[in-house]
Amino acid sequence: MKLGCGNIYYDKSGSLSNYVINDLIGIKIILAYLYKYPFHTIKYLDCMYYQILILYIELKYHYKNNPNKSKINKLIKLFKNRYKI
Repeated sequence: MKLGCGNIYYDKSGSLSNYVINDLIGIKIILAYLYKYPFHTIKYLDCMYYQILILYIELKYHYKNNPNKSKINKLIKLFKNRYKI
């Protein structure tokens, strides 16, 4: 299957790989795919949070003077702490 975005990078040993997307269009393609074929695990919540984050970025909530900046800051904090126990 080809998504038409991103690149695959392998580590020097060849045992690990990373799929990297560097632009908003590519992220939207991946999120659309994951919306169509959702995870059936806790990762589903991560995908939903990413969709909200992209929406906030499109609405420019991350700008310094935006009154909704606290919403994006809370979401980023949630991401950073999501697997900490």
